[in-house]
Order: sequence, then structure tokens, then C-alpha cells
Amino acid sequence: MNGLNNAVNLHPFRGWRYHPGIIRDFSRVISPPYDVMTDQEAREIQRSRPYHFSKVIRPQAPRSEKYRLAADLLRTWQEEHIMIRDPEPALYFLSQEF
Repeated sequence: MNGLNNAVNLHPFRGWRYHPGIIRDFSRVISPPYDVMTDQEAREIQRSRPYHFSKVIRPQAPRSEKYRLAADLLRTWQEEHIMIRDPEPALYFLSQEF
């Protein structure tokens, strides 16, 4: 074995991100993992921050509606240019601390 079979294949893609001209302070919209917040914490954050990403990963809706609501919200943010798609494919580095 020459080691090439173990190589990782990375493929650039066009990511979605908050529009920096609209969202100037990203700390106001990034969200901890959905299972870290309590329901009460999620409600409080979402009431005061209209574009907080917890609205997508932990929508305040009946269980049967959560995924549809999340998809509708993302689509709305895309249509309103709150979320924009990068023009060119890229590789993204992500580091998170909570």
C-alpha cells in the first residue's frame, strides 16, 4: 500500500454565511449547539435577536413543524440577503469554542 488510498478528498463548495453589511457583530447571531441551550434560554435569545441561528437549529414550534419552519426561515433569510452565498467555491476552516 502506497498510502494514497488513505488520503482525504476535499472538495470546495459555495458556502452560505451572514451578510457582513447587515450583520456586523457575528457574536449576536452564532449559536451554541442546540442541545446545550434550555428551551427557556433559546426563547429568550430568539426574542431579542431576530437573526440568531438558534431560530434555525431550535425553532419554537410543534415537533411536527420544526423542520419545515427551519427550512422556511433559512429560505427567507436567503431571499432577504441576510444570508448570502459565496460567489466561488472554497474550502472553509472552522474552529469553535463554547
